[in-house]
Amino acid sequence: MSLTPMKKTALVTILLLALALVAAIPALANTAQLSGTVFLDQNGNGLFDAGEKAVADAEVSLINVSDQSERLIAQVTSGQDGQYQFAGLPAGDYYLQVSLPKGHFFTVPAEGGSITLPGRGQSSKSPAFTIAEGEQVNKVIGSIKNSAYINLIAFGDLNMNGGRMSSEPLLRDVLIQLVYEFNGQSYVITEGTTNKDGELQLRELTPATYRIAVTMPDPYIIGPLGQKVNPFYNVIPPTENNRGVSEPFVLERSIGMGIGGVKAGTLRGSIWHDSNMDGARNDNEGGYPGIVLTLTHLEMNVTRTITTTQDAEFSFEHLQAGEYSIQTDLPEGVMFALPGSPSLFTDGYASSQSMKLTVREDGATQLEPIGVMPASSVIVHTFHDSNVNGLPEEGEPAFSGAQVEALVDNQVKVSALTDAAGTAVLPRVRHGEATIRVSLPDGQIFSVSGGENGNAFHSKTAASVQSVTLPLQAGEQGTLYAGVTLPSSITGVLFDDSNLSGVRDGSESGIAGFVVQAINEAGDVVAETTTDTEGAYTLDNLVPANYRVRFVLVSPYVFSALSETGQGTENKIAEQVVEYGQINPITLTPGMTAAQIDAGAFRSAVIQGSILLGDDTIGFDGASGGLAGVRVNLLNEDGTPVSEYTNAISDEQGQFSLKGALPGDYVLTFELPPHAKFSQPLVDDLQIKSSLITVKASDELTLNPLFAVKTGIVSGTAFVDQNNDGLMNEQETALGNVSLTLTDQNTQQVYTASTDANGKYLVEMLRPGTYDVTVSLPEGFGLDQNDASIVPANIDGTSAAELTIKMGSRVENSLLPAVKPIVLQTTAFYDNNLNGVFDAGSDTPYAIQASLTHARTGIITNLVMDENGQFTSGKMFPGSYDLVTSLPDLHLLTAPQDAVNQQNTWSKSITLDENNANLHLAVVHLGSLEGSVWNMDGSTKNVAGLTVKLLDESGRTLQETLTSESGLYRFEKLMPISYRLETQLPESYRFARQVDTTQKASVILSDQMGMDQSAGRSELIKVNMGENKKNQDIGMGAMGKLGDYAWLDLDQDGMQDRDEPGIPELVIKLYQYGQLSAQTTTDAYGRYRFDQLFPGSYTLEVEMPDEIKPTLRQTQFPLVASILEQADGNIARAQNVVVPSGGRNLNADLGFVLKQEGRYPASLMNLPTKDWTRMNEQNPKR
Repeated sequence: MSLTPMKKTALVTILLLALALVAAIPALANTAQLSGTVFLDQNGNGLFDAGEKAVADAEVSLINVSDQSERLIAQVTSGQDGQYQFAGLPAGDYYLQVSLPKGHFFTVPAEGGSITLPGRGQSSKSPAFTIAEGEQVNKVIGSIKNSAYINLIAFGDLNMNGGRMSSEPLLRDVLIQLVYEFNGQSYVITEGTTNKDGELQLRELTPATYRIAVTMPDPYIIGPLGQKVNPFYNVIPPTENNRGVSEPFVLERSIGMGIGGVKAGTLRGSIWHDSNMDGARNDNEGGYPGIVLTLTHLEMNVTRTITTTQDAEFSFEHLQAGEYSIQTDLPEGVMFALPGSPSLFTDGYASSQSMKLTVREDGATQLEPIGVMPASSVIVHTFHDSNVNGLPEEGEPAFSGAQVEALVDNQVKVSALTDAAGTAVLPRVRHGEATIRVSLPDGQIFSVSGGENGNAFHSKTAASVQSVTLPLQAGEQGTLYAGVTLPSSITGVLFDDSNLSGVRDGSESGIAGFVVQAINEAGDVVAETTTDTEGAYTLDNLVPANYRVRFVLVSPYVFSALSETGQGTENKIAEQVVEYGQINPITLTPGMTAAQIDAGAFRSAVIQGSILLGDDTIGFDGASGGLAGVRVNLLNEDGTPVSEYTNAISDEQGQFSLKGALPGDYVLTFELPPHAKFSQPLVDDLQIKSSLITVKASDELTLNPLFAVKTGIVSGTAFVDQNNDGLMNEQETALGNVSLTLTDQNTQQVYTASTDANGKYLVEMLRPGTYDVTVSLPEGFGLDQNDASIVPANIDGTSAAELTIKMGSRVENSLLPAVKPIVLQTTAFYDNNLNGVFDAGSDTPYAIQASLTHARTGIITNLVMDENGQFTSGKMFPGSYDLVTSLPDLHLLTAPQDAVNQQNTWSKSITLDENNANLHLAVVHLGSLEGSVWNMDGSTKNVAGLTVKLLDESGRTLQETLTSESGLYRFEKLMPISYRLETQLPESYRFARQVDTTQKASVILSDQMGMDQSAGRSELIKVNMGENKKNQDIGMGAMGKLGDYAWLDLDQDGMQDRDEPGIPELVIKLYQYGQLSAQTTTDAYGRYRFDQLFPGSYTLEVEMPDEIKPTLRQTQFPLVASILEQADGNIARAQNVVVPSGGRNLNADLGFVLKQEGRYPASLMNLPTKDWTRMNEQNPKR
């Protein structure tokens, strides 16, 4: 295609315009501008009014806000004219950050005026604003020259009154924020925390209207609100947590405020889902979701709500201390846990339960678990039972408006109304036997029973309110049906059929006062009324069903014959007995009234009389009442019954009234009820006949009374009492052929009986009186005691007693326990081997007396032992006995075991039977053991106050005692067994050795214990029956020391001189009782010493080298003399060297001389320098 010049020009123009537009796009995107003036707001209204001055040197920063990030665009300073400007800005969201010159503060923001918020000091910022593309925006910034300040004090409000007392603590680290609200937004102007003195001062603030926001440190929350605004009252209203905000306040120049805190409490608890519904909290049972818990502070009316999750635990944090109410609201499908379970709430019918509680400050209050379980419920379906069969069937409409209630102790726990579908649901009903009541509106009644899946709310009589018991399993929904119908009624009249025609004639009147009843098919009376003055009656409010109408006869009336003419009022009585007459069944339908259900009756002759109680003993005055149940029959003269209903039964007073007799001659028969006999006439026949009686029309004849007595019965069971407890148990067998004889003391009439194979006996028809009773058991049995027995116990098997039979007495369930007698063999003896059984080879017979008292019969058997300790009894009852015997002092009855002793009288309950007829009375005569602790030095030093223990063979301590001043000790009341003695000697003492006991014995020896032992135990010591074991002595002695110096007597004068050397390496031995006791060697200086020596006399021997011999023995100066005797060989001796008890002999010097001058022993060839330290210990004073 070719273009014309004009088209070419137009195309070029379009292209140039397009290029220009593309080039201009970046420039248009950054063409917005923000400018404004910083001014001094002299009137403080936030507006830049005429005449107000500019403020120079204010730093203004523009901040861009985009996608949660901020970016500094530019920063400028206001000029002398207060102007500032930001050009070339893209569209976006911004705010200004402003720093004023010193001495200036921010004014309040205003629409069309200052944009910046109030500030603290010289810094503040504006709210965010939006600049559109290319927009020219002007924002002025106002300042003022005055500022204000706030003084805040935080305190712990211990008494929770909202005010600060001098004794209450000040709180540090409370976060306080100054909040300014502008255009529906809240801005934190400044913030800070209180110091250790609870103070915070906020200075250089813009005068404005603010709020204070406070965050308390743990464990504090906001306390109660104070009454004023000053530093002594809390200005923060309490909240649900540790943060709160004050009401708005105006800050002009300065203000003081208090912030009250209280220590927060915590309420903790748990939800427990009793999933297995057993009332016990099991480890695997957790929480349940959807339960709403509402906690309300009762004074402050602050409410919190928690909805539970599957987690069992819950808590309310930061709570004011005080009184609360906690309410639990359950979701559908659960109910509170069982009563008696560990649950705070247990109402199984409620969807909500609450309680009051106290939360304490600074701690956790723990609630009991709140248990829930799967809900059991009841649904009731109500229906119109159109065909009155009790079953809900297709086509039968639902019934609405019935009230359904669950009852506990006749109190309504939950209720509902049936809806248009005839359904009412009780969502929570405690399982078990649930009582459900349904109430119908007026004019409606329940239908007949419908069985398991039909109407459950039925009764014999018509009812509009009915309760049933529904067995309800835990967690299940029970279903009930209620059939509803309309009531029916029956009407008619009872007339006096004087001409016996069965049809009411014009002259025949109605009969008033007769009871008329509706009888259902089960024979139950479901409704009752009385004929009125016209003989009319109405039986209303009947459940539609089949009924008979019954008329209760009143003497002397009887009913006419059935009339079925169908004309007018006629007698419809089809069945007649003495007490009543009734019609054939009729059927009632819902709402139906059956009319003309009539009856005719006429007056007959009446024969009346009485059968009274009496006999020769109580008399025949009738004061004892009458005999009920006697049947009186009216017979024709030939003995045939007059009719089925011409008879009577005597009442509780013995009275009878027989009607239905027409004029004629008759005979009466009298038939006694069971357990009665005639007493006047006195015959045993149970039926008697009267003489001929003539009856006229409408006669009322009264006969003379007859007399009778109620007879008594004696019955029971004889059995073999195998366990000898007098009671008949299941495992015990009956005893036959037990004979019983009862003889009437008055008439001498004898009644006899024997027990059958089942042990049963029965004696009946006993006239009142006193009887001699004899019971004889088969050979080989005795009669044991039983409270229900008619005779006392007798071991020979035959027993007698008197028995009074009162009028109608029934002595039943008497028990005759038969036992096999035993013969007891008793042996009494001293039980030397303590085995509780007589052993002829080791035990000693002991002739004592004892008694056995049979526990049930109280029969006492005296046991008198012969010289051989033997006693053989006659026949005795098996069973429990109380054994009693008296023993001398220090005697024990050890068999039977566990006998009780009171002042030497021993008693024990024992059981004897054919397998346990040998009684062993084991006696123990207690002995004693005594001795003394003696000191080997012959004194009584340290023998007093020593603990001596008596041990058994196993080492168990039986007794312990302290030695007397002379060392004596004694143990008493000892069984004839073996013992050990144990004692602890004083420090440094040792037990005597065997060699020390030639003059006085010691039962504890160092030879046994070890020579260095101060604690010792004897060998076994046998105490025989009743023995006083004496001379069980314990020898002891304190260890002594012996020693001194062996020297070479250079001048042979027998005395130690200063320059005479000691002789080392001499072997020194000590002998006592011919035995080596100790040995040592002199040291390098000739010194020697023996420690831990038993006290006594020793022989000292020295083994001498060949070069020396003992020096002469002089007695003038014993402290420096030698104790050695002269000797020629290599052994030198000193006799009777005494070691004192607990002391020391350090004067046993040993002197020697050279046999040949200048010839020295080898040990003296290199003598050390003499050490003159004394052998005996020194105690320096300084």
